[in-house]
Amino acid sequence: MNTLTTKKLTKTLKYDGFDVVLIDISYPELSCSGRLAQRFNRYYRHEAHKLLRFGTRRLYPMAVAALRESVENNYPFNPYELNAVYTVTLNDEKYISLYLDIYTYTGGAHGSTLRRSETWGKACGWLMQLQQFFGKQENCKNLLIANAARIAQAQIDSGQGQYFDDYEKLMRKNFSSCNFYLTDCGIVIYYQQYDIAPYSSGIPEFLYKTPI
Repeated sequence: MNTLTTKKLTKTLKYDGFDVVLIDISYPELSCSGRLAQRFNRYYRHEAHKLLRFGTRRLYPMAVAALRESVENNYPFNPYELNAVYTVTLNDEKYISLYLDIYTYTGGAHGSTLRRSETWGKACGWLMQLQQFFGKQENCKNLLIANAARIAQAQIDSGQGQYFDDYEKLMRKNFSSCNFYLTDCGIVIYYQQYDIAPYSSGIPEFLYKTPI
């Protein structure tokens, strides 16, 4: 197992004495040497700084405009936010799998969260694709969607899940082979907010139990 440490980028952007954008980005770093560590650390360092640029170049002008409007119209201004937090779901002798939740607040009742995930093969030192965890003749998309639909229906029947009426159609329409991560129990696929369910349902996740 490789040791992962947390690196951070934080910044508060101001305008005319007001805090207008609050940025807090966490990203992982492998504390070892070798080809995997070099690629892994370079990848996440680059992605973290790309998020920071998004906050300074895109969110900041939007926040300044919103602040000016709030001052002119005499109503409260809430600072914009950009937060990124990662979760490691598997780190064993073969794989490192994790996801990053990127939360953005740009005014209104609540912000939005976008999830991104990656799985690294330790032997090859590269990112793994979803199909690599299935046989060549298996249609992983059909298997995973059918499994997710069964889980969602069971949740609805038990009163524990809330989905749009046409969630099965939306599961197929919005399926992305990038939206997966590994756990000790198998493969988890997920859908972004509003893909198949209302905001209150968060990011729906579905475990496909299989040996990894």
